[in-house]
Amino acid sequence: MKLLSAILFAASLILTQNARAEDEEDLMSILEARPAKTDTSTKVKPSSASDIAMNKLVAALKAEMGSRSPEQNIFLSFLKESELEKALYQWVSAFRGDSFSKTPTGQALFSYLLFRNGMTVMAVENLFQIQNPAAISQALVAVWKDHVPSTHKVWDLAQIKWSDNWSKVFSTAIEVRVRSRNVMSVENLDPLVALHKKTTPGSEEQAWLEWQIALGQALKGEVSKSAKSLKHLLEAPNNKVSPDHINITAARLLFQNGYLDAAVQYYQKIPKTSDFWLEAQEELGWTYIRKGEPQNTLAVTQTITAKVFETQIGPEAVFLHSLAQLKICDYPGVVQTLNMFKDRFRPKAASLVELAKTGQTPDSEKLVEVMKSQKPKLEDLGHSAMLLPRLSTRDEILFDLVQTQKALEGEGRLAAALYARSLSGGTAQVGFQAGIEGLRKVVENRAKSARSASFNRVKALAEDELNEFQQILQKLHIVEAEVIQQITQSEKVIQASRGQNDLKKGSTGSKAKDQLTFPYGGETWFDELSNYRVSVAKGCQAGTVKK
Repeated sequence: MKLLSAILFAASLILTQNARAEDEEDLMSILEARPAKTDTSTKVKPSSASDIAMNKLVAALKAEMGSRSPEQNIFLSFLKESELEKALYQWVSAFRGDSFSKTPTGQALFSYLLFRNGMTVMAVENLFQIQNPAAISQALVAVWKDHVPSTHKVWDLAQIKWSDNWSKVFSTAIEVRVRSRNVMSVENLDPLVALHKKTTPGSEEQAWLEWQIALGQALKGEVSKSAKSLKHLLEAPNNKVSPDHINITAARLLFQNGYLDAAVQYYQKIPKTSDFWLEAQEELGWTYIRKGEPQNTLAVTQTITAKVFETQIGPEAVFLHSLAQLKICDYPGVVQTLNMFKDRFRPKAASLVELAKTGQTPDSEKLVEVMKSQKPKLEDLGHSAMLLPRLSTRDEILFDLVQTQKALEGEGRLAAALYARSLSGGTAQVGFQAGIEGLRKVVENRAKSARSASFNRVKALAEDELNEFQQILQKLHIVEAEVIQQITQSEKVIQASRGQNDLKKGSTGSKAKDQLTFPYGGETWFDELSNYRVSVAKGCQAGTVKK
């Protein structure tokens, strides 16, 4: 018996010393006399593709980790069985103070556990903190690719910056999708052209890059190339840029290069139902000014400055209206427009001043809450629309930030639920709950940061609009001064015009059949908008003074 005890003790000692280096299956084969892995005589249940990928991952991790602790072996067993919630619970116990957790593979593995436990945005943002992604285990990269294809929503939510190092890890489709959410410089076309060559012909990614290249060509003065790109985009099957956006861009290109008649045609392509219609009308008004047709500018601005659009137009439209009135010497009209500017924009300016401080007011909070569920329209905001930056409902950056905020707030609740479950169903290791509680706090803090980013964007929009107000006010002061000067010089104009029998005075207004208001309640019918006509045969012509 003593000899048998000694033999068992020695065997036990040998097994203990070699436990870190040997696989669990091999140890079980020795202890229970099971067939070794190389024995193919026993029928084995076919493994799924995910099982095979996970087995490869576990094998690769064992090779990279080398000598392992019992806690790490427990972690790997959870991972192999795809018990990923337990694996996340076990992470702190397994890798506290271990250098592996700080390696690219270790960081990517922890991010993968977050992803598979529902914290997808946090996971991808953590993943992209890795400085050397090429060092991540290829088996782990393969698992990531299986679960995060280019169509996954997380690429629209995670706030990450793409670097060339990640181009060797993820597909071009993902690269383009991520980079499209960041502000890319269109002044240097070389990186865009290089990326365009890597995309699949006819793909959404290729169409988006062609759009960016067209904008860059326009900025560089390569008018013909830009026009060809825009025309091709209008015919592209997978182009996500709206035809209205392309047409207004083409109109701007023509306007910029002095092709005013062609610009008018393209501005008129934008239908009234388009989100770009008001912008197109305002820019059309400037085109008529450059063509020397202030009467047409007045007709356009008469529409867009109507009260029904007061939440959607900026102060520049009012300035343009006053400038057209000044050019036809409608001085009473100029004064009326200046007063309208003060009455219309004073309350909004006060609200924008408050928004420019923190970005957070009851009105902006309402905007953010509505944005969590949909892209809002102005009517969804009620009275708040009057007190917010006019383009806030259409701001893609703000919408993306709010969607990220919403996702992270949900992940914060998931982390709290994980922590609650860990209290009742964990591994009972000392400090176990503290590790999950730390994770919960990290996720919740990230959600708070996302919320702050949303309101900071509103703040930036408010600051931009206040700056616009200031610039337009300065221009309106010039218009006001010009009115005073022209009135004081009117006697000289009359004296210079004596003896001219051809008397033609400028006239403003619309024909009776084109009136926008109706007898009952003064209601404005949208279908009747943009029908104003203004006839000015010869503006600023003084009449003959007979004595």
